[in-house]
Amino acid sequence: MRQLTYFVLCILLFSCSIKKNEISSKESTGSIDNLSATERSVINEFLESELVSDRYKYYKDYPLVIVMESLPKKKAIESYLYTQRELLESKGLPSKKEDIEKFFFLDSLEIKKINSELENETIYHWKVSDFNKKVSIVSDKKIIEMTNTGEYLNFQQRLIIYLSKPLMLGSKKALISFSVSIMPFNPISHFSVLMINENNKWVQSVTYFDGIYY
Repeated sequence: MRQLTYFVLCILLFSCSIKKNEISSKESTGSIDNLSATERSVINEFLESELVSDRYKYYKDYPLVIVMESLPKKKAIESYLYTQRELLESKGLPSKKEDIEKFFFLDSLEIKKINSELENETIYHWKVSDFNKKVSIVSDKKIIEMTNTGEYLNFQQRLIIYLSKPLMLGSKKALISFSVSIMPFNPISHFSVLMINENNKWVQSVTYFDGIYY
């Protein structure tokens, strides 16, 4: 009975089938939530600019796999505070006031309010239709399972991407957390980024780190 239940859950949550040594690009059925038009623009314009950077020049032809479960939005705030604290302690803050305000634009009351609003945050389940690029959606549990069993060896190498939904801060700013590795777990980069809207286009402005290195 337990095995049957597990099998059904795999179908409903993972929506991941193997065909001709490929991971399926079918939609996940795990979430009834949808992105707003603005959130969709932020995510897609971030990926568009990020994946053409030099750090991916050797992986530009790798298929993209989005991990179904979103990273928590709160992670971006944690990275924001860690970077702020590190720069203060190392006296590494920019010398100009306007540059400091560009990096650290939230005060303690605003951060407290955001953290309170995110206390019971629901994890979003990404869908293929959320993205402009061709992607596959696979659950985190399935990726771990494929790694532990060696199943990933049946596929060509891929970029595994973890993303948070944008944390919208007014109409012109948003924070995103992002992590990318080569399947199974060969990390390339992870960070949080401030996206700002300039001339109706979302662009990367400031990068924040969480102090975790691997």
